[in-house]
Amino acid sequence: MRTPQKALTKGSANRDSFTRSQKSRSGMTSNDYLAGAWLVGGLSFIAIWIYATVSWGLFLGFMFGWIPALTGGVILCFLWPLLLLAAIRIIILIWDAARRTALLQFKR
Repeated sequence: MRTPQKALTKGSANRDSFTRSQKSRSGMTSNDYLAGAWLVGGLSFIAIWIYATVSWGLFLGFMFGWIPALTGGVILCFLWPLLLLAAIRIIILIWDAARRTALLQFKR
């Protein structure tokens, strides 16, 4: 025997979907964080594995390089917001140094 379904009250269907997609105080949803984590983790895994292959040779680096690559990729995937801030800071420093150099050359 089927049990009768509860009648949906006004707005009850949207309440669950709102809490799942609710933004945190920083304005970043969990999907945004996960997308950045996968991107940074995957790219750093590939970069570290290539570095290990170049450093240790093709045989050892390709065979065992995935171990430090996996460790570095997992660590960096959780720290990707800090990496983003550091990259922005480096870009600002380079831009400022290039601007100052251009101004010094212009004054001569």
